[in-house]
Amino acid sequence: MKRYIQAGIIGDISNLLKNISDIFFKSIDKMIDDTDSKVEEVKEESDGKIHMTIKTGGNHKIKATFTPIGNDKKRYDVVFESDKGDKHKVTDVHIDNNAQLNKIYTDLCDKWYGESLEETVQESTDCSKVTLRKVQSNSNYQIHLVNVYCSTVDQVIPTAEALQDLMSSDQFIAEIPSTDTTFEIIPEENSVMYTESDKCESCNCFMMIACYAKHLIDDIQTAIWSCTAVTDDLCGILRDFNWNLSMQLDKLSSLSKEVYDETLDSSQLSCAGRCHVNSPGMDMLYVIDNDFDEYLAAIELFYPNMPHDIQTLIDTWIRQVKEMKSTMKSL
Repeated sequence: MKRYIQAGIIGDISNLLKNISDIFFKSIDKMIDDTDSKVEEVKEESDGKIHMTIKTGGNHKIKATFTPIGNDKKRYDVVFESDKGDKHKVTDVHIDNNAQLNKIYTDLCDKWYGESLEETVQESTDCSKVTLRKVQSNSNYQIHLVNVYCSTVDQVIPTAEALQDLMSSDQFIAEIPSTDTTFEIIPEENSVMYTESDKCESCNCFMMIACYAKHLIDDIQTAIWSCTAVTDDLCGILRDFNWNLSMQLDKLSSLSKEVYDETLDSSQLSCAGRCHVNSPGMDMLYVIDNDFDEYLAAIELFYPNMPHDIQTLIDTWIRQVKEMKSTMKSL
């Protein structure tokens, strides 16, 4: 089942429908489960009528009004209304007839917006997964991050940020069992969607970390070359940074070959969409400071994927990078 958190609050259907019957909740979940839709708003009136706003995978809004027939809250007359004003009424719908509800909804998505079932359920090749385990001791617990998978470099920072949001959600924490469990996580504009998934695939974490190392090195080098923008003392400090970071990048390259049998291509180590120090209107030291944060985030995200002997080396790197960042702050 797809679940969402938003602004530190679980935004999945179970929370929205907390005052509505469990049967209704399960049926609505089944109704939209074959699409990329999610329930955004639910309101129940005193007479049992339920108003619902659903966001489709194509970012359209469908309003649904469920009017109960009788007192058992199992049969409803349902009116669906598109954001273009189209309406579709279905009478005497049995709320526990999941197949009927699912067909009605998916047919309407196709008819109104051209979002056919095949299109809405098509899985993107881009995905992120995390494997987690809860370790309970007396009244306390710890959440262990066991493994991380990102299919592309550009998902690394959004995944790290989404994981941080999930770790602040009490309901998400409650769902983590004591055995290794994998969740696919999809960061969205104002929320994070997550769902249980198969076990994590393997990805070359050293290549992904290397992309952020090279991005940082390139930005520092650009700052050094901008002689009018930095002082001689600052140039010396930045050159020291780049020497240490270049040693780390070389080691990441050798680890990629050693662990994954992949030789890194420096020309291919890029982070699309990241800001550079020469971006118009950007303060270069601010950008470099942000580069440090993203490099650290990438290292810490993939830390569980690494063998223990490599983690010892990475611990030293983390201290070094934090010292560099602290030095930058003091300038």
